[in-house]
Amino acid sequence: MDPLLVIIAILLALIGFVGAVMPGIPGPPLNYSALVVLYFAIPGEIGIAALIVFGVLTLLLTVLDYTAPAFMTKLGGGSKRAAWGATLGLFGSLLFLPAFVVLGPFSLPGIIVFPFLGALLFEFTASQNMNKAFKVAMFSFFGFLLTTGGKLLLGFIISGYMLIAVLHHAIA
Repeated sequence: MDPLLVIIAILLALIGFVGAVMPGIPGPPLNYSALVVLYFAIPGEIGIAALIVFGVLTLLLTVLDYTAPAFMTKLGGGSKRAAWGATLGLFGSLLFLPAFVVLGPFSLPGIIVFPFLGALLFEFTASQNMNKAFKVAMFSFFGFLLTTGGKLLLGFIISGYMLIAVLHHAIA
């Protein structure tokens, strides 16, 4: 076992969890990278089949992360303008990245509120109907929650698999 690679894998997994909720940080790819690093750190503990399955899940979830909010916005009856508003709101929340470093999880409301407000305001400018704009913003928010939950779940599953591999190696 290579302890340095194990430490790198743990750090990648932790950053992956941050990336599950922070825009601009690719959470699932970082969690998967942690698994790949552990594959080389503890030869024989992680199989190729696991790398393939988790790789496919990572790819699917990454694609969904970028498409689900817009899809949910359209499903809620929103315009392209609302989808753009949600996306711009998400990237606007990046302006609060320094606050995340200082405030930690207390800055997470900005990551949730800005995409919602972006969808709400942009849809309202398109439809001039606040009820419709609110409904569209809620659908967009639901899309955000689904992808964030999926990213966290995949991170937990990969981390659990990694923990089992490390423990199995330590016991053997």
